[in-house]
Amino acid sequence: WTKQGAIVVSCDYRGFGQSEGKEKHVLCEEQVRDIANLVAFVKALPLAAGKKIVLAGWGMGGGLVFQVAHICPNVDGLVSMNGLLDSPIVQRLLRGEKGFQSFLQRLAQERALESRGQSNTFKSEFEIYPL
Repeated sequence: WTKQGAIVVSCDYRGFGQSEGKEKHVLCEEQVRDIANLVAFVKALPLAAGKKIVLAGWGMGGGLVFQVAHICPNVDGLVSMNGLLDSPIVQRLLRGEKGFQSFLQRLAQERALESRGQSNTFKSEFEIYPL
């Protein structure tokens, strides 16, 4: 893509891999905000002048790019690969109805902890997205 004049930027989610942030801490709202900030950063680069912004994502990222495009009017296109577009449907399919309801209760507890500045208790991001 770069040979054709595209600027390619790749990132990992906060708390994943070698990225910054608390390990195993996953909140989609933060991921959307981080991607939106990356779009603003790239758009402000002099070498990006006149270039279109196209977001691509796979899995969770495939769903997040739709949310980012909703809040970023300067996104010109989307590529969603195997996108998790409807988290409640995906979570129900993966967990079953009883497991899904239990998961929702745990998320509420985790958000309450976070609101008080306490760390969440998830041991792995795959407790949230059991792919």
